[in-house]
Amino acid sequence: MAKKLFKYFSELIIIIAGISISLFFDELAEDHKKDQLEVYYLQSLADNLREDSISLKSKIQFIEKVEAAADVLLKHFLEARNQKFSSDSIVNSQTALLQHSIFASNKSAYEELKSTGNFVAIKNKQLKNSIFSYYGTTDNTMQDDLSADNVITFYVYEKLNNNLPLSSLANAKNADFHFLFEGIDFGQLELPTSKQVDTNELINAIIIRKGINSAQKAKYFSLMKQNHSLMLAIRKELSEK
Repeated sequence: MAKKLFKYFSELIIIIAGISISLFFDELAEDHKKDQLEVYYLQSLADNLREDSISLKSKIQFIEKVEAAADVLLKHFLEARNQKFSSDSIVNSQTALLQHSIFASNKSAYEELKSTGNFVAIKNKQLKNSIFSYYGTTDNTMQDDLSADNVITFYVYEKLNNNLPLSSLANAKNADFHFLFEGIDFGQLELPTSKQVDTNELINAIIIRKGINSAQKAKYFSLMKQNHSLMLAIRKELSEK
C-alpha cells in the first residue's frame, strides 16, 4: 500500500513538474513575443520620426525662402518701388508668397498601434505618454497649417495674384499651388484679368504672410525639438532590449 501511494505521489509530482515547466517555457515564449513586438513598433516609430524630421527641415527651408521673398517685396513697395530689384525678381517673389506647404506627419506606426490595441506592447509609460503628446502636436500643427492655407488662399493670394502681370501668371500655374490647382486641367484654366491693387493692401497682405511664416516656423522648430527628444527616448529604450 505504501509503495502504491509513493508511486502515485511520485507520478503526481512528475505531472505537476511537467506542467509547471511547460507553463514556464510558454510564458518565456510569450514574453519573448511581446518583446519582439515592442521592438518592432519602436523601430517603426523611429523610422517615422526620421521621416518627419526630414520633412520638417524641408518645410523650414521653404518658409525661409518665402520670408526672403517677402522681404524683397516689402523693400520694393515701402521704398517707393525701389529700382534695385528687377521686374522678374518682384514677380518671382510674389509667386513665392502664393505658395504654401502643409506639414503631414508619417503616422503609420502610431495609427497601427492604436487600431490594433498594441500600445500595451510598449511598457515604458513615460515613453508612451511622449508618443501620444508628439502625435497630438503634429495633429494640431496640421490644423494650424490648414487654417493658414485658407488665409493665404482667400486673402494673400487675391491681393498678390491681382498684382501679377498676365505673362507671369502663365508661369505661376507651374508652381506648387496644390491648394488651388489640384485636379484642374491647366489647358482649360482661364487667366484672370490683371488689375492694379492698392499698395497698402499689398503691403498688408505681405505682412500677414510674414506673420503666418513666423508662427509656422516657431511651431516647426518646437516640433523638431519634440521629435528629437522622442527619438532619443526610443533609441534609449531600444538599446536596453
